[in-house]
Amino acid sequence: MYLSSPDFRCTYYRLQNCWVIGWLLLLAVSWRLWVPSDLFPSIPLLGIPSLPPVLDVVLLGAWVALLLAVIAFGKRHREALFVGLALLGVCLVLLNQHRLQPWFYQAILLSILFAALKPERGLAAVRWLTIGIYLFSSLGKIDSQFLHTVGQQFLQTIVQPTGIDISSWPASSRLWMAGLFPAGEFVIVLGLMVRPTRKLAAWLAIGMHTTMILVLSPLGLGHQPGVLLWNVMMIVQLIVLFRLLDRSPADAAPASTEPAAQAVSLPPKRFAAPFALAILAAAMLLPLGERFGFWDHWPSWALYSPHSSRVDLQIHGSAANKLPPHIKAHLAPPDEMGWQTLALDRWSIDTLGVPIYPQARFQLGVANSVIDRYGLERASRGRLRGVADRWTGERETVSFQNATEREKLSERYWLSSQPR
Repeated sequence: MYLSSPDFRCTYYRLQNCWVIGWLLLLAVSWRLWVPSDLFPSIPLLGIPSLPPVLDVVLLGAWVALLLAVIAFGKRHREALFVGLALLGVCLVLLNQHRLQPWFYQAILLSILFAALKPERGLAAVRWLTIGIYLFSSLGKIDSQFLHTVGQQFLQTIVQPTGIDISSWPASSRLWMAGLFPAGEFVIVLGLMVRPTRKLAAWLAIGMHTTMILVLSPLGLGHQPGVLLWNVMMIVQLIVLFRLLDRSPADAAPASTEPAAQAVSLPPKRFAAPFALAILAAAMLLPLGERFGFWDHWPSWALYSPHSSRVDLQIHGSAANKLPPHIKAHLAPPDEMGWQTLALDRWSIDTLGVPIYPQARFQLGVANSVIDRYGLERASRGRLRGVADRWTGERETVSFQNATEREKLSERYWLSSQPR
């Protein structure tokens, strides 16, 4: 498929505009994550000193202002605006790693590419980033945990309108059927990598996202609006990036009537393109270390995959009244010894409207905050569970019952597991 230079620019700017609008919408549906609040702990990415909450507000306001400026200024100063978006995005994550939601991590990466790369190279880079997302998402689901849990939920939700109950199927059949999810995603990856099958693979990817929207919608599993909206935006990206709705062949598309001076506002700096391509290469390679603990699960595109590391926190019923009502509401009924498990993920969803960051380091920080803030040192215990084995589902588990043991676990990590 051949595109003339004006066609590259038109597609590139259209893609940028779609994502800017999408980021504003995603920010709106997850707004509670971005404003200072005492309802859920903030865990900085680095061990930085405690900073005033007003800084979050200033950074958020600046990020929104830059998004609006991209729309208002058209093609003028666009590269500089995307540089600002990338830098502010990193700062927002440094203040609270919970903000490293998949869509926001993607937004930072795309901002770097949009800032540094000219249209032709930029479109190719976005295409490879998209392929990487689907590749590692599929590999994350080739996993015992997914096939036995989330994969079964997806399968049951899809066949539910037909009245079929998959629990009556042989276990082996259910596992093979759940395996079709990562297999189909991997087929899409292969199709997107080859020019003759690229558009067909893009249509298949749209079908996959549409299916996920139905499965995760209130008609299905009832996931958060941000998850559904991100799937919608991925569909929009596929349509624009691969020109799926163009009525005329790409090589026959009319040339732009805009003067060349308006097409590119600021020429890329000498080292900007190599830097952006190095960031893209890192984003494509670092997920290979996810299973070994060298890279986080969401930046590795381990989506809808329950093999991620995590922390279980229990509070003894005798001290449950020390917790405020919005936390106490997420305690499970006590076991025979009086211990109640605090549902960290449900707490995050109900309070902030987003899933909890699926990383044991972050969740240990949340546990540290709850225990220290409410004086639960002698009435709490927990366990840190590592990444599940791909084939057996087994995990390394380490228990903790006091501050010394929690501090020892925190020393495992290069990044922070302490509340802000």
